[in-house]
Amino acid sequence: IYGLRNFIGNAVKFSRSKFKINLKSDQKIIEIKINDDGPGIPEDIIEKIGEPYIKSKSKDIPLIGVGGVLSKEDFNEKIDAGASLVQVYTGFIIKGPSLITEVLNN
Repeated sequence: IYGLRNFIGNAVKFSRSKFKINLKSDQKIIEIKINDDGPGIPEDIIEKIGEPYIKSKSKDIPLIGVGGVLSKEDFNEKIDAGASLVQVYTGFIIKGPSLITEVLNN
């Protein structure tokens, strides 16, 4: 579900004017197609979709590190993997504002 949310969020964020979600299912398979009129996923990461940390050579689309950031080490892991931004929502909920201080001061 988390990955699906990211795909939908990226379609919304990078579409020029529209995006479309199609859902089809039967007793064995659920198929979800997300289409948008944005620039698309950079070629250098197409085959890596689904890996936990991917790094694009493209400078046109920022990579956002999300999930599991509860420490400075977690934050640095995302940056080292190529993220230009790091989302710390879950860590902020669990640890409160002290997480921000920890990440910025250590």
